[in-house]
Order: sequence, then C-alpha cells, then structure tokens
Amino acid sequence: VEMGSRGVNVVKVGTSGKTKKSFLTVSADRFTVYITTSKVKDGKIGLLRRVISGDGGDGEQSERAIDIGSIDRIQKGQITHKFELARKSISIGSPRRSRCMPLDPNRCFSIMFRGERTLDLMTEEFDNRDEILDILNKILEVYQSAKSQVGNDVALLRYIWIDVDKDKSNTIDCNELGKVLTRINFYMKKSQLESTYQSFGKIIGLDKSTRRKGLTFEQCCTFLHKIKRDTWQVKPVNQIWFDLFGEFMNNGTQRTRVSAESFLRKFLIKKQKEKDVDLEKVRKMFERLNQLEIANVASPNTLDSDTYMYIDKDRFEAYLMSAENDVFDPKKEQFDQACMKYSLSEYWINSSHNTYLTGDQLASQSSVEMYMYALYRGCRCVELDTWDGDYDAHGVPIPIVYHG
Repeated sequence: VEMGSRGVNVVKVGTSGKTKKSFLTVSADRFTVYITTSKVKDGKIGLLRRVISGDGGDGEQSERAIDIGSIDRIQKGQITHKFELARKSISIGSPRRSRCMPLDPNRCFSIMFRGERTLDLMTEEFDNRDEILDILNKILEVYQSAKSQVGNDVALLRYIWIDVDKDKSNTIDCNELGKVLTRINFYMKKSQLESTYQSFGKIIGLDKSTRRKGLTFEQCCTFLHKIKRDTWQVKPVNQIWFDLFGEFMNNGTQRTRVSAESFLRKFLIKKQKEKDVDLEKVRKMFERLNQLEIANVASPNTLDSDTYMYIDKDRFEAYLMSAENDVFDPKKEQFDQACMKYSLSEYWINSSHNTYLTGDQLASQSSVEMYMYALYRGCRCVELDTWDGDYDAHGVPIPIVYHG
C-alpha cells in the first residue's frame, strides 16, 4: 500500500450516509492524514479546509486533513452512526440509494479523532484494509513516542501550522504569523507585529527578500518564544528561577543554568516537599529535558555535553509545565487490591446516563456508537433502555434500545 506519495483508493461515508470515492494519503512528514477526491500530484494537496481547526468536520465536504496528534484510535468494521445511516439508505431503498454503494464490513474502518468525530472509510481492495490500519497505527505509535520529546510550545505550533501555511511553502509571512498569534490567543497590533517581525528577521540574519518569503517552522518557534518573554510585564519563570537558585552563579555571571544537585536540594526537596526522589532520578530527568525539542531564543550557553548534570531556564520552564510536575499524586492512580472489599455502593463509579443518545433527549437518535465513546472515556456503568422491536419469524419481539 502506497499512502505517502499518491494515496490509496477508498470510499468515504458522509454524515448522511452518502458514499463517495476518494483517496487517503499521509503527508511526507507523517503529521497529517488527507482525504481528497483526486490523487495527490507531486506531494501537493492544494487548499484544504482542515478538520482540526474546529470549523465543521463531520459535514459532506470531500477534501479534508486530520492532524495525526488529534487521532484517538482507529476502529475496524462499521460501528459508527454514519455507517448505520449508509446501511439503512441501502436496505430501505431510499432516494439516496443511488448515491450509496454497498459497504463490506470486512473492508470498513473509522478514524476516531477529537473526541467524537469520525472519518469513515472502506478500502476498494479487500486485502488493503489491515495493511492500511497497520501503517496508520505505526505512525500513531511513532508520533506518541516523539511527542514526549517535544515541548508544549513546539507541539502547539505543529498543531496549527498546516492551517496557516495555506500555500504549503513551509514558511509563514507576517500576515500568516498574525493568524498564528490569533489562534494562540496572543494579541498584538498589526503595526507592532510588522515592526517586531522585521526586527527579529534582521537579528537572525534574514535579508529583505527572505523576510518577505517568511519564517521557517524553527524560526517561528523562536519568534513566538521571544515575544512571549519580551511582553511579560512580570516574568514568572525568571522570578521563580532567581528566587530558587539565585540571580548569580559562583563566577559572578547571571545564572543561566542549574545543577542537578541544586535542583534536587533547593527545589524538589525544600520547595516541593517531595520525598521519593534522589540524585539519580534527577539526572535521568535532566537527560530527558535536554533532549526536548523546545522553542528558545538562541544563546551561547549550550549544553552539548553532560546533559544529566545541568538544565537551563527554558528546560526548567518545560519541567514546570510537564506531567512530571503535575499537582496530582501519580501514586493515587495505581490500583490497590486491598481497597476492593466494600459493597459496590461505597465506590465512586464513572457512569453514563442515556448512553445511547447522540444528542438531546427530544431530537437526537440512538446509536450503538455512543456506548463505544462512553467506554473509551472511562465510563464503567452504562444505561440501556430496552423495548420490544420488530417481531422475528417466530413472533418473538426483537429487543431494541431507544429513548422511550
């Protein structure tokens, strides 16, 4: 299966159950999945309305892009509401039937993303589905592994980059940069942005022509990091950094890094009151932090060696915002068999009411898809309202679940 350069033939199922022949393609950088009506030529997709931007996502628009980071899982078979509608359209001979082709469950799958959104597809060739799913799942595994080595600022910019870089030039100019700032809720006057943009371009050595073309992804990361720091009226990270470790190092210069020993003694033990930590754990943490791809302003103080001994202020900020510094005690998430000795009513149970409904109680439909979503969200108590449905050949009513 060749998903990278030209895509594979699939059938897309729309919101109303209508089907349409399409092409499924993965971008060269493995960050985006495209669904298009024609084959990709020379790696160029064209101008797409991206699902991840939040403007729709379940409509009938045939050309879309889904960020790999927004994909929750990939499901075999026909388990979504769209597939239900497609089956009904075919079985009852509705006016839409001419626009719905037969769907083989053994060739169908759904890409579940952003909670409850789905991209529902059927491969045109029988043997292709499992191979396609294997490719997509491996890409997801690699992404999740790489994600742990990327700072929050960088991950956020990757998330919205394709929305802004409409011409696929791999650069964004001043106007496009303004759209990035809007997306991250950072407001700056147009004149101020233009002045800051030009000044930044000169600082990093870009001539007028290159500045007109725009910043690369890495340059944009640095720009965002710089204006965030420059516009802070009170610089919280600086304040915490200097309060904890002092403004100056032993050689009299301003502090640019902190040792593992000081981090352990002054921050984790004295300030955070952590007990289950030692120097070895801190050094392993420092190695991970120094391998992070983060947005920082270029500095001569690099940490090319001894990555387990020191971190700089940018890595310290990354640690403050990381899961390792979560306020919730991770030990509380571990299962303790000794606690499982009380009656069921003594426990808090994640439960779901009217699980089967796709929306409100008055106008929405019932769908088996909703049970899947509830279970994946962590619900362990679901509701089934069961009624007598149609009768079978022996006159016995077939159970049906709906809101009565």
